Amino acid sequence: MIKYKYKKIIILILIIIAIAVGYWLTSPLFINKKTNEKLEDISAGVSAEQVVIAEGNFTDADNFHKGEGAVKIIKVGDKYFARFEDNFKVTNGPDLFVHFGKDGAYANEAKIGELKGNLGG
Repeated sequence: MIKYKYKKIIILILIIIAIAVGYWLTSPLFINKKTNEKLEDISAGVSAEQVVIAEGNFTDADNFHKGEGAVKIIKVGDKYFARFEDNFKVTNGPDLFVHFGKDGAYANEAKIGELKGNLGG
């Protein structure tokens, strides 16, 4: 009788762990994080003219990893910033990174950084 009780407790603990891990893995798919940083805020302390040196649009990486919206590469003094426009959005998930690319293909060695959110604004 005692062994049966311990089996039930162990099974219950395993179920709770499975639910927690499942939530942790899937929650980014239905939780959106909107970021709204002005270029003036992130380039604080740099007093120079802002020059747009490149513009582009995001494309889907595949059928699951969706992305769309515009981005501008802006030079302020000696520093470069990527400005994601209000129409920017990607499928949320862990480890969202941005890579430069050309003609619909990204270059893994051209990673520019991790995203702070999946929606522009």
